[in-house]
Formats: sequence, structure tokens, C-alpha cells
Amino acid sequence: MGAHNFEIHANGHDMADAYDRAWRQAKDEYGYDPYNGTISTTNGYLDLDHLFPKGTKATTKVKLADFANTYMPEYDTKGYKKLSPLHRSIVDMILKQRIEKRGPCGGVSLSKTRFYFFGWAAS
Repeated sequence: MGAHNFEIHANGHDMADAYDRAWRQAKDEYGYDPYNGTISTTNGYLDLDHLFPKGTKATTKVKLADFANTYMPEYDTKGYKKLSPLHRSIVDMILKQRIEKRGPCGGVSLSKTRFYFFGWAAS
């Protein structure tokens, strides 16, 4: 079986609540298929907010998280080089996290009650 990347926005009282809601909704919609390609195939999340400087805009967080989630160094060096040095360092730090199929996904806060999760889902 394979894997593909996913991204999802979720609301909650905090990141844990938002992850739980997104995970449960995926289970409700796609059942208990371990290869359904959704957040429900992940095992928790890693809060990556500490990787971003204070005051980073939500759109920048999503852009960099999405870039890191789809970046394949062996195929794309131009996009990476176009990033600012600060953004390259953030992408590098995201890439060093344990975001993997059947493991945790990444999570960043967009506001006090809105969150963005991304990673690899079993499919």
C-alpha cells in the first residue's frame, strides 16, 4: 500500500481538540479503513508552532507547511531556493520532524480556534 499527502483545516478549543474533531469526522465519513487516505490514518500530531517566529501570519504558516509536506529535494531545488533564508530554515526544521505515514501529522495554529494539519496518509 502507498501513501499520499493531505492537508485539512479544523476548528477546536485548542489544537488537541481540533485534531480530535478532524480525526473523528474522517472516521465517521470513511469508516475504519486503515488505507482511507485521511487524517484518521495518522497517530496524533506534532505541534509545530514553536518553529515559527512570533507573529508569523497564518497564510505564511500554511504556505511553508504545505511546501515542506510536498517538497522532494531530489526533484525540486528551484522552489526551495526561491524561499527567503528564514523560510528555508523553517522548512528545514519542519522536514526534520517525524511526520510520516501511520505516525503523527504536523499541526500549526492559524488562530486561537482554527488549525491546519498536514502530513502523509496511508492509502
